[in-house]
Amino acid sequence: MYDSSRKKNTAHPLNYVHLTNSRKTVNDLETQLMNIDMTVGLFLDEILAIVDESPDLLATLSSTLLDDVGKQMTNLMY
Repeated sequence: MYDSSRKKNTAHPLNYVHLTNSRKTVNDLETQLMNIDMTVGLFLDEILAIVDESPDLLATLSSTLLDDVGKQMTNLMY
């Protein structure tokens, strides 16, 4: 027999409020990641600009150090 006095459990784990909060969280994370990406990109641009303005600087650095810097810059970009 059906008991109409029992309340239905309407709390669903994926309700509208939860989805809205999740979407906001994802958007906030994407914004933070874009800011980090831009910061890293600008930092690398500044390093490359220094090298372009001071080519003599490269002559004073070892090729091993330059290889290490290049690898780390690549890791930052990807």
